Amino acid sequence: MSTSRFLPTDEIARIISHENLQIHHMELCDVFASILSCRRKLFAILALMGRPYMIVKLICEGIVDDDLPFDQDQESRTLRCRDKKRTVESLVITKDQWHLEDFNSFFTTQWQFLAPRFGMGCPCVVPAKVEFGHKNFRSMFVLPFTKSSAVTDSDFESICNSIVRKVHIHPAHMTRCPRIIGAEVPYAAKIIDAGGLATLARSEIEHLRRFDGEENGKRLVQLLFSFEYQARFCLIFQWADGNLMQFWQHDGSQPRGYSLARWVAREMLGLAQGLDLIHNSPPRKQGDLSTKGRHGDIKPENILWFNSDGKDGNDYDYDGDGDGDGRHHQLPTQVLKFCDFGLADFHTQASVSKVPSQSIGMTQSYRAPECETHPNITQAYDLWSLGCVLLQFVTWYMQGWDGVDAFSISRMGGSLHEVLGWHVSEDTFFHLITQDFKKKPIDHPAVKKASSTHPLPSCPVLLALIGLAAPVNTFL
Repeated sequence: MSTSRFLPTDEIARIISHENLQIHHMELCDVFASILSCRRKLFAILALMGRPYMIVKLICEGIVDDDLPFDQDQESRTLRCRDKKRTVESLVITKDQWHLEDFNSFFTTQWQFLAPRFGMGCPCVVPAKVEFGHKNFRSMFVLPFTKSSAVTDSDFESICNSIVRKVHIHPAHMTRCPRIIGAEVPYAAKIIDAGGLATLARSEIEHLRRFDGEENGKRLVQLLFSFEYQARFCLIFQWADGNLMQFWQHDGSQPRGYSLARWVAREMLGLAQGLDLIHNSPPRKQGDLSTKGRHGDIKPENILWFNSDGKDGNDYDYDGDGDGDGRHHQLPTQVLKFCDFGLADFHTQASVSKVPSQSIGMTQSYRAPECETHPNITQAYDLWSLGCVLLQFVTWYMQGWDGVDAFSISRMGGSLHEVLGWHVSEDTFFHLITQDFKKKPIDHPAVKKASSTHPLPSCPVLLALIGLAAPVNTFL
């Protein structure tokens, strides 16, 4: 989905205007008025082809911009209006004015003037899902991207047949959140190959649409727009500054102390609230009973961080550090949100605990022990995965990225998993032992060590959260 040449609608209006149409003959006043009222695009196409005078015939026939795009009927060599029920009689091939090359040229040229307008959903608009629906664009359309750059695996993870691109959308071809002002802002375009993944793509779009609205967007990424184009699905999101794993890698120099500790605790609480929203989601439509959700793939790479504007009211706190000096402490402004609902599913209260454990996709490191020991999984699967992430979060606070990396290496030690008859090391947060001929999960020794030997943090709130972060076998 690279950028191609197109003329934005605001430029068409600027170029074909009262000021630029030079009226030399009074008898053309009505023609120019008709062009300016509803035929700017038609006139621009014909002008680019060197056939501007043909606009008069289109005016007489009552053809307007809303009839575009024209379709080709190769058999009769005619152009038909968008509704395909009406032939454009003015542009039928003739010997004197309209030739076969004109017929082909009009069809190919028109797309430069017909870039679609994205009805971008906005968290401020409630309910967004009423106004902003999924679109299916014809392959000839030129998308209104002014910039589009590939995102490397080091920036965002490519999963299955999906990639993420950083795109800029022309302001004249999108509805914009009233909070966004100034220059163009980047967006994330998640592109999914429709070949074999169409059902998964549609499911992800449907899952994300459950959470339209500003309140839901505090801890879950918001789907702004979605469409199909050239055998691909494209999902448009707000551009994130990175994922949680990248944050741990590159932001370890922040000074440890009250402000950072309280921010970590606040974001942990926010992620728990976001997960609760997934587990007890709003209905998709009236009568929908499938409100018991499961994310299914919680890991640091699926938690994005955004630099907030510092206006959420939570960026300052007073005292709280026990020193009694009454000073205020500025908290980091990054906000964490769950993303990637490709493996999510939603069930009724009766079926939520009856999901076969062998039927789900997963990230091996963050899978719950019940995948190995129980025929079905529950929403508790997500709690385990989140607990693993929170323990890593605490490790990052206490020891920085080196500590997170060392923790991962220590989990690899002594953790064997059978793959096609071979025993290979893997990064997990639990061990399986055989007891009475049955598999039983126990804490990984590295997890026990991490949750019991961390130095005491300077924030009492974070100290309390250390116990919550460690996944334990009694949880199941």
